[in-house]
Amino acid sequence: MTDEKSEYYKLKISAGLIGILASIFIIIGVIVNVYTYLPEWLIWSVFIFIAIVILWLLSHPVSNFIKNKGEIRELNVLARKYFGELKTLLERFDEFISNRNDNIPHVLQDLSRSVTTKVVDGPDKREFEKISILRVEPFYDLFINLQKRFEFFNGTKGDFLLLAQEFDTILNIYNRFHICKPVEEIRKIGRKKVPEEIKENYNKYKRKYERFIEDYTNFAKKINNKFGFGERNIITAYLEMPKEL
Repeated sequence: MTDEKSEYYKLKISAGLIGILASIFIIIGVIVNVYTYLPEWLIWSVFIFIAIVILWLLSHPVSNFIKNKGEIRELNVLARKYFGELKTLLERFDEFISNRNDNIPHVLQDLSRSVTTKVVDGPDKREFEKISILRVEPFYDLFINLQKRFEFFNGTKGDFLLLAQEFDTILNIYNRFHICKPVEEIRKIGRKKVPEEIKENYNKYKRKYERFIEDYTNFAKKINNKFGFGERNIITAYLEMPKEL
């Protein structure tokens, strides 16, 4: 139930209560003016009966409103609880996407530089030159903007899920187009053609990246379990792992 729906129910119930109270006073006024000869106890009995009927009719929407408010409050508490874990994952992701010499993108760039410096030569060189090894620097700007967004988290379920989905989108694009796809293209050319030093560095950083992906997907499963709707997941609970070189 969204905050907007909660406000809608609040206004709906308030309007209903005002209308009902107005109706009660009108009915009492009519009874008092028209049937002044009736005993006072009978007038009040009619009033109490009408009030009971009205309260019975209102009990379901009022109960739903209270229940929904409780659910929203509970989900907001969960959002604040899991926000710290999400932020930690975001901070860990920084080392994989930033311009440093101990991550997979840097190793793949080394392969490109090896082509340029003729460490890889002959027919293999022309094959490696065709690989689309993307630089992460332009993509890193999106990540920086997301980091800034995290500083303004407002403590609600809606904002938490929005942040989680933005991070999930960036991670999926990065994993597919900066890691897995280039590695697949290299494997098609042939793992034996990759210089041994590049291969060793890649496989070392690959293990570190895989631990991060495992932690992220475990986190995603928890979030989907707490905030998902049936079969619909909030964030990706499965990410393709990069293959060996």
